[in-house]
Amino acid sequence: EEVYNEILGFILEENEQRKIKDSEEDWLFRALGEINHLLGDEKERWIKIREITEKIAPNIFDEESKDFKKNKHGLSIFLGKIFKRTPLFKGRDVMGYPEYHFTRDNFNKFLKIKEFDKHPSFATTSPTNPIKSTLSTYTTNSTKPTKSVDKVELVEKEGGRE
Repeated sequence: EEVYNEILGFILEENEQRKIKDSEEDWLFRALGEINHLLGDEKERWIKIREITEKIAPNIFDEESKDFKKNKHGLSIFLGKIFKRTPLFKGRDVMGYPEYHFTRDNFNKFLKIKEFDKHPSFATTSPTNPIKSTLSTYTTNSTKPTKSVDKVELVEKEGGRE
């Protein structure tokens, strides 16, 4: 039984480490890290989706790619759909661009819902603790994350862009 408990402990620890690594490659996780940074010490703030994608897209996609703009737009649509469906965040269009109202309390609730609250990057949701990926996006080995998107859906809304 002692050996069983030791092996079980190793398996649980490995699963937790794998979950952390997988989350660092997740687009939403990276976006939440940027939102955390943008919120800073403020209790609430309106943040444009464009602000978030401008910061995180170069870390996800190859800027030299001919599809960079299309992929960045797809990322914007992806994030917009998530925040639009979340009742914690109120949205509005300003000059054709969507932005969402984030409060520190609702942001922390969303982290808990998505189970990112236990991640070391969010151990304390202070503005001085932005997410830093342990994966280099400029490595030359074969284990670097891919920077491609198979299909980007173009969605147009009346009176604005996503």
